[in-house]
Amino acid sequence: MPLTIPPSTYANQISFTPTGSIAASNVQSAIAELDLETVHTSGNEDIGGIKIFTDTTDSTNPTSGGVQCRGGFGVTKNLSVGANLLLTNYPSVCARRTSNLSLSSNSTTKFAYNSEDSDSHNAYNNSTGTFTVPSNCGGKYEVSAAVSISFFGSSGTIVIYLMVYVNDQFYTTLGRALATGIASATDGCSGKADIPNLAAADTIDIRVNAYFSSGGTITMAGSDKCSLSIKRI
Repeated sequence: MPLTIPPSTYANQISFTPTGSIAASNVQSAIAELDLETVHTSGNEDIGGIKIFTDTTDSTNPTSGGVQCRGGFGVTKNLSVGANLLLTNYPSVCARRTSNLSLSSNSTTKFAYNSEDSDSHNAYNNSTGTFTVPSNCGGKYEVSAAVSISFFGSSGTIVIYLMVYVNDQFYTTLGRALATGIASATDGCSGKADIPNLAAADTIDIRVNAYFSSGGTITMAGSDKCSLSIKRI
C-alpha cells in the first residue's frame, strides 16, 4: 500500500481569531505580533503605558523587594516614594556631647560627641571623635557642629574657634565666636561646611580652641547645645 504524505500546512495558512491586543488573522502573524509586543529579558526596548507591579515585598537593601535593579536607574520625571527612601550608601550620624571637658587656653583639642542618636553605618567612633567614610560611600559630605563653652574666672579677650579636620589635617573653620568674658557665663559656637571628594577610609573630626588672655578655666559643657551632624549629600 503506497505511503500517503499529508500536504504541508504553514502557520500563515492557519486562521487566527483576533483577541486582546493581537489583531492578526493567522497564526504566523499572531506570533510575530506577540513577539513585537512582548517585553524581552535582554536588549534595549521602549515600553509604553502604565505598568503596575502588585508584589508587595518590602525592600531593606538593593537586593531585596518586589522590583530589583542591578544597574543604574535614571528618572526624567518626579519620583514619588510612599514609604521610607533607604539610601544605603549615604551615611549619616547625629551625636551630642553629654559630659563636660576641661580645655586649656589657646590649645586645639580634638574631642568626641560621646552620645549617638543615630549612626547609619557605624562610621562614627564616639570615643575618639573620628568619623570614617565607609566603603563605597565616597563623595560630598555636610558637617554641622556646635559647642557650648563655660568660662570660670576668665577675663580679657575670649575667643572660641570650632574647626573641622580631614585626615588629621585642618580643613576649615566652622565658626568663630567672641565670648562675653563674664565669669561663669556659657557661650556657644557653631557652623556648617561641605566637604567634597571624600574617599572611603578618609576621616573627619571636630576640634575646638578657646583662647582667653587672663586667668580662669574653660569647660566644654555637655548639653543638647553641643551637637554634631555628618551626612553624605
